[in-house]
Amino acid sequence: MADYAPVNIADMRRQYSTAGIVREELHDDPVEQFRLWFDQACQSGITEPNAMSLATAWKDGRPLLRTVLLKQYDARGFVFFTNLESRKAMQIAENPRAALLFPWVALERQVMITGAVERVSIAETAAYFITRPVGSQLAAWRHRRAASSRRARWSR
Repeated sequence: MADYAPVNIADMRRQYSTAGIVREELHDDPVEQFRLWFDQACQSGITEPNAMSLATAWKDGRPLLRTVLLKQYDARGFVFFTNLESRKAMQIAENPRAALLFPWVALERQVMITGAVERVSIAETAAYFITRPVGSQLAAWRHRRAASSRRARWSR
């Protein structure tokens, strides 16, 4: 067995350089503030700035956390797609409240969003489905024999 020096996790703490957030410098509209920060994240070159952690829970409170991709956002909410037969969709059906986290660690910033989850229209789902790569469309079609990707809309 080779010599192994364990990593001291406590020593991984680093000093952050930003001064934090000043309330007076934030936009009054939280969606507009998100847009400003999301644009900064996109321009920074970080990998997949639209990647967000999605926390859901069964009705008995057992939580699950996973990474999904933000596909759209506006004043109505934040949109992601999921198969309606997935665990996350089943949890949302049982308990339609969840949380999102955008962990922009390289920017020393994170955005947390909590709220109710609801489905978006079939028309909106179809509009997204046709933008997917053909291979992704075929995989979804085979799985559900229809455009199986559905979106859930986050409302504030």
